[in-house]
Amino acid sequence: MERNCYMSWNVRGTRSLVNRQHIAKINSLARPVLCCLQETKCAKWSESMIRQLGMGKEVGWVEVSSRGLSGGLLTVWSKDHISISDIIFSQNWILVQGLNTTSNSQFACLNIYAPQSAKMKQLLWEELGTLLLSLCDLQVCLLGDFNVVRQSNEKLNFQFIGAIAKAFNSFISRAGLLEIPLVNTTFTWFGPNQKKGRLDRALVSTAWYEKGGWVLQTYHRGLSDH
Repeated sequence: MERNCYMSWNVRGTRSLVNRQHIAKINSLARPVLCCLQETKCAKWSESMIRQLGMGKEVGWVEVSSRGLSGGLLTVWSKDHISISDIIFSQNWILVQGLNTTSNSQFACLNIYAPQSAKMKQLLWEELGTLLLSLCDLQVCLLGDFNVVRQSNEKLNFQFIGAIAKAFNSFISRAGLLEIPLVNTTFTWFGPNQKKGRLDRALVSTAWYEKGGWVLQTYHRGLSDH
């Protein structure tokens, strides 16, 4: 049976052992074959730090370094289930492409950490749209913190900006992506002054989505605000 368990989390820092141990605890429960982390706030990962994440003994990884104490991305995969053939990355995303050896199916996964600026978001959607055109023959998923809500009921106690939501929804539609429904909560980000929002998502190419069996759920966020 194919294992399609992928984990994504804006961890808001991974340099402390406590944070890495919490990630390992979640991984022990979810048992993902691939793990996408955003906002790692880490300039350089060591092999020992990677092993503390609880993804197994045989793993591969790719990282985007943080800028000072902000940003940073990490994608880790189990070599027992995933064979990666191609890696591309930029400041706000990591693409891994390869083979799910259990199902013998080719796939691509994008780990996303979108910027705060509306202008920079629009540039990111355009960049990703072009990238996805080159992956049109593959099963594709986009996981991460998109830093945007799609509609007004996905936020609480902060302003909804329709133009930003419209641009994001247009990107999703043009790219032929579908969103996996979240089953056990409404919001994924919890800010100051009771602010809440659905910023974290899983988007999947139509053909892969229609194969069915997708479930998206959250785990305890620990020290993170996601």
